[in-house]
Parts: sequence; C-alpha cells; structure tokens
Amino acid sequence: MVDSIRQYLSWYGFLFSLGLALVWVLMRIAAIARADVSRYFVDRLMLWISIGVVFGGRLGYVVLYEPEEFLAHPVRILSLDAGGMSFHGGLIGASLAVFLLGRASGYSLWALADIASSSAPIGLLCGRIGNFMNGEMYGPPTTLPWGVVFPSPGPERRHPTQLYEMLTEGVLLLVLLYPLNFSSWSRRHLGSLFGLFLIFYALVRIAIEPLRADNWNYQLAGVAVTAGQIYSLPMIAVGLVILGRSLSAARLRDRV
Repeated sequence: MVDSIRQYLSWYGFLFSLGLALVWVLMRIAAIARADVSRYFVDRLMLWISIGVVFGGRLGYVVLYEPEEFLAHPVRILSLDAGGMSFHGGLIGASLAVFLLGRASGYSLWALADIASSSAPIGLLCGRIGNFMNGEMYGPPTTLPWGVVFPSPGPERRHPTQLYEMLTEGVLLLVLLYPLNFSSWSRRHLGSLFGLFLIFYALVRIAIEPLRADNWNYQLAGVAVTAGQIYSLPMIAVGLVILGRSLSAARLRDRV
C-alpha cells in the first residue's frame, strides 16, 4: 500500500500541492485588489480551505462513488491510488471551511466565497495536469491527431480528457472569473462569482464527463448519465439561486 501511495503522489501530489499554493497567491492578489478582505486573513483562510479540500475530497470519493467497497475494506481509504479524490467532496469541504472561519471573522461570507471560487480554477488546472501525468481519467479511443497513447489501457490513441478538463475547468473558468475581482462589479454583486463558478463548472463537467473512460453509468429517465453529471446538476440550481440573490440585492441597493 505504501508503494502504491508513493507512486500515485509522485505527480499528482506535487501538482495538487502546487495548485493549492497558486490558489493562495491568487487569493492574496484578489484580496489586495478588492480591499474588502485582508490579505493576512486570506493566509489563515487558505489553510482551512486546504484541509477542507483534502479531507472533503477523499471522504467525498469514498461516500459518493464506492461506499460498499470501502465499507468492506476500510483500510483502502488510505490508499490514494484506489480512486483518489472527488471534486464535489472537496468543494463541500472547502465551502464548509469558508463558512466556519468566515462566520467567526466578521468578513462577508459572499466576499470570501467570491475570492476563493474565482481563484480555484488554477488549482483545478494543476490537478488535471496531474491526472494526465499519472495516465488516469483518459477518454475512449480516437483517431484524432491529438490522441494520446496511455500506458495502462493499451496501444490505441485515446482522448486526453484530462487536458480537455484542464482547458475548460481551469483555463476558461480562470479567464472568465478571476479578472472580475479587479472591477467594481464583483464588489457590488457579492456572491456572484461563486454563483457563476458553480454554474460554469457544472456545465463543463456535464459536457465533458461522457468522454471519461473511468465513469460509472446510471440510467436517469431512460438516459445514460454518469455519477459526476448527477452530482453536478444541483450545482447549477444552487449557483442560479446565489447569482439571482446577488443581482437582486444589488438592484435593491441601487433603488435606495
């Protein structure tokens, strides 16, 4: 088990840690630009978020994807090569960390959520590169020129689904959301960046998920769907509610 953990962490662990460090840097820059959160508080917040991401991500995978397997063999929870981490669990863990620390700090929870969520795509970007380097979460065979031969599945060229997710969950979301921290719009619409993050991430995940060869398929109203798609659907609803609340609150303030 120790050797399997060491092998899994060789690339993914390094890039996961790098991603958290870059998220921290971007959060600090955003806090300075927005001036509604202390950059020194961001240091403390990032520690809590990191703990929430790690524990939430691992626990989320165990609970959401293979609960029966891990109940039968609890020691496998420590084997990170047995499934790895769950984004949705990590999101819940990070959100809980922001809520608990933010509530005690006196800062706006929505401002903290905006800064954290708009910086998060750089961490997703690094994580997907780690998946690519580990040769996991690849797609089905393809004849497209950018197909990649991965070591474990065989000699066929396959969709580099990890890179598709890197470009969408990482680069695209970062370009769309992070610059808004430097405008007055995000300060007038607190919570909007968090809502947009939830909506855009869920849409991207739902669109790309079928290209992952490691998926667990279910039937929903007669349509084949994946677990990742099912878990992403509530994100759209929650994101729309948060975004609607943010826009409505800004309109009410403008009328006063």
